[in-house]
Amino acid sequence: MVDFRIILTRKLSKPLFFYADWLSQLSNGLLYKPSTVQNLKKSKRMYKELDDAVESLNSQLLHDRLYQNQIDYYRNQWLGQISHDLKSPLTSIYGYAKVMPYFPNEQKKYALLISDKAKYMENLIDSLNSNFKWETAQMEVSKDMFSLIEVVNDIKNTVGYDKLELTADLDDEYYYGNKLYIGRMFINLIDNSLDHNKVNLNISIHLSDGPEGISIIYKDDGTGINSEAAQKLMTHGESTKTDKENHGIGFSIIHDAINFHDGSFVMIPEQSGVHFQIILR
Repeated sequence: MVDFRIILTRKLSKPLFFYADWLSQLSNGLLYKPSTVQNLKKSKRMYKELDDAVESLNSQLLHDRLYQNQIDYYRNQWLGQISHDLKSPLTSIYGYAKVMPYFPNEQKKYALLISDKAKYMENLIDSLNSNFKWETAQMEVSKDMFSLIEVVNDIKNTVGYDKLELTADLDDEYYYGNKLYIGRMFINLIDNSLDHNKVNLNISIHLSDGPEGISIIYKDDGTGINSEAAQKLMTHGESTKTDKENHGIGFSIIHDAINFHDGSFVMIPEQSGVHFQIILR
């Protein structure tokens, strides 16, 4: 006689192995959903609150990692500035301190000079701190020169997904734009591919020079999405997280990143997977 309690227990516990694997990946720095047979729609329905919570945690960790990378970038700039600007007054202070014992009648003068230099350094540090806060606040709207290849490789390392291939045919890999927007765009593209497929699919990104700007060819060999749905998602900046039938690419941040750089999006029809071109001007 079949013990239905055992069957029910197995049915309820089996999807939990998927979430255990997912949380284990996150703890090891692999910021994407694992590919297992337990990654099924019925699992999401059965444990919707748990799925939403882990999905939110995954997204937040990705966002925090990318934001931390940007903060590190501005911090290194700040350290470079402060090292350069403090070198001159520190040299002067060192020089005054060395000669003071040899000129006892001039010690008051040198002490005043050292005090002035110290006050200058204090004001300089305050000014650089204010600039640092302003620059980090401007990450959403400012533009800078940065390497697109470096950004994609950083995202690949951040997500921890090894079936992502990057190729480039660029005369100059440096692009003038908003690094934070571009990074978020790539993260959301990759995250969408991983989130809407049950197997460890292959992803390829190709960067090249085009007549209108930088061309980004993005492909995966997953479930795919029809051209009409993709264009609608990109036009309205919608997300397919609530669309249970489609693989989607329409996070609003992707839409915003393309618009911010006066770019365009074109869906290229394929029998399977997604294939599209993004132009950044």
